[in-house]
Amino acid sequence: MDLIRQARARLAARLVVVTGASSGIGRAFVEAMAPSGARFVLVARRRELLEQLADHVRDSGSHAMVQALDLRDVEAGRAAAEEVLAHHGIPEVLFSNAGHSIARGLRGLVARPDSVTRSVAANFTGPVCHALPLLGAMCTRGGGHFIATTTVDARTSVPGWSPNVASKAGWDAWARSVAPELRSDGVATSLLAFPLVATPMLPPARRARARCAMSPEAAAEWVARAVVTRQARVAPWWLRPHELLHAAAPVLTARVTAPFSMRLVDRG
Repeated sequence: MDLIRQARARLAARLVVVTGASSGIGRAFVEAMAPSGARFVLVARRRELLEQLADHVRDSGSHAMVQALDLRDVEAGRAAAEEVLAHHGIPEVLFSNAGHSIARGLRGLVARPDSVTRSVAANFTGPVCHALPLLGAMCTRGGGHFIATTTVDARTSVPGWSPNVASKAGWDAWARSVAPELRSDGVATSLLAFPLVATPMLPPARRARARCAMSPEAAAEWVARAVVTRQARVAPWWLRPHELLHAAAPVLTARVTAPFSMRLVDRG
């Protein structure tokens, strides 16, 4: 809770843009920060849920603006970012959290190749095109904080989750690549490498089997830690050894992982 209080103090009166704010990690973070006095721009597809969250934020003493859009529409995403700059100013924090997780095996992809294109649009091209105008303005000003949600799977192999892993790997690599450029202009970058989180993206049947999934509230504390510390990566303690093992023995690691990762997969 100390991190939550410190993050609230850090965000007081600041402009904070949160994508994927209607549910899951984004919503949990906004709810935790609602008493901070920040000015939130809440971005997601579902306007009704955004309006409910915005009412909660306002009742808690902060400001909230709503942008209902699908970031897979890259032109709409870019226009939304430019609208923020024109009407609200340059954000102090961009929490780029929107995404879509699809667990589908290879045989399922044969009949549903759109699983790949939708994942790339939701997890990579859409978030990049939305972030670019905001990050550019932050660089011009010479300060700000870019917080990006990624996954522990982005640098490993996870059988059955190829659309999600590939698209998130692209997003992770892009964020890591621009981080030095942002830093040279005074903008910090934090990558949040989450394990499985029990968000609404997991259907109930799969969620019941994902007993070790992190709660959205616990994930929100990671975001708060990034706000306070601005550390480059927030991740589970075991991720670094796992990455090293995968680099040394990728085939063996994938074979060991497969029985667990395939449990949550749509094979059809």
